[in-house]
Amino acid sequence: MPFQLDESFFSHFPFVKFRLWGVFVAALFLVFGLMVPDARAETFNHSSFDRLLQSYVKDGTVDYKGLQRDESQLDAYLATLANAPFDSMNRAEQMALLINSYNACTLKLILRHYGKIASIKDIKNPWKTKEWKIGGKTLSLDEMENTYLRGKFKDPRIHFSIVCASVGCPSLQPHAFLATSLDEQLESAFRGFAASTEHVLFSDSGNPRLSVSKIFEWFGDDFQQGGKTFVDGLIEHVPAALAATLRKKRSALTVDFLPFDWSLNDRK
Repeated sequence: MPFQLDESFFSHFPFVKFRLWGVFVAALFLVFGLMVPDARAETFNHSSFDRLLQSYVKDGTVDYKGLQRDESQLDAYLATLANAPFDSMNRAEQMALLINSYNACTLKLILRHYGKIASIKDIKNPWKTKEWKIGGKTLSLDEMENTYLRGKFKDPRIHFSIVCASVGCPSLQPHAFLATSLDEQLESAFRGFAASTEHVLFSDSGNPRLSVSKIFEWFGDDFQQGGKTFVDGLIEHVPAALAATLRKKRSALTVDFLPFDWSLNDRK
């Protein structure tokens, strides 16, 4: 006959009943926790790239001289990208992988030529050369950006996350992009770009004028979603005071594009 404890036992020792229930509930959490995968778990480790960015990127500029000393760590991260399980990743994981890949490959490209160039445009075919092994594919920077990030995901905020190693580009973020925080990181990158007068400049001397980065000229169509224009998207991301002014002046607003600075985003 199996051993049983009747209610009279628990009435004399109530703390035992509570402890037994605690063990039972903890066991349930353990079992179901093992059965249900963590939706926020990263399936690819970007931590080594994150450490490099934290060490050598500040205010959008890159300490390329310092990064040269740790180039082997960048190479090791690039090697992991080659076999990343891209096809089995979810949307956010794929986007984070491609954004980080684009930025890491661009850094590597600059390091190859550092000291001999003043701009990425001094390198022959920097965006068209198919040499970067990502997720079992050999891609060019152009393919990462246009075939995948723009073509597949169609999120215009990617334009403020990938960086072409130039002063005119959005600032390279001092951290890796992660699937678990991707939306927040993309929003932050866009808002940071829109808050900079180097990329978005409003003036009003009788004729309200909005001067913006050429990124909006080159990729303006990417922002035309849901009947909105890139100006509408900008208004949603600039600081609140400027947003209010732009909404008020919207009908009379003249838009033009700022010269693009292709000089290297090197920390001097």
